[in-house]
Amino acid sequence: MGDRLITAAQKEHPAVRIVRYDDDASTNAALTTGQQDYSVVAPGALIAVNDANPVRKMEAKFVMTSFPYAIGMPKDEPALKARMYEWVTKNLDSGKLNEIYMSYFNTPLPEGLGE
Repeated sequence: MGDRLITAAQKEHPAVRIVRYDDDASTNAALTTGQQDYSVVAPGALIAVNDANPVRKMEAKFVMTSFPYAIGMPKDEPALKARMYEWVTKNLDSGKLNEIYMSYFNTPLPEGLGE
């Protein structure tokens, strides 16, 4: 998804040179070692890069797109569904869900979540 978005954006900025790597590990290594200064990645990937080289301190500058997440469960499980709604609502209200999200993605929950 990120590749498609940055390729489309490059049309407006033809001087930008896109460098592609075979996998996330190679991309992260290029960022960590300073071979690249910018990347199109999920915010959570920056945690690994910053852990490997805290001096570089990569940070998210803007969000190109966001992906809604959902919880999958069996269709005919009303008790499980009710419990899940209860847990999500409680943890959204208390801020705990945002803390959990931040620990994995190093960015706050998207606005409007739970509305």
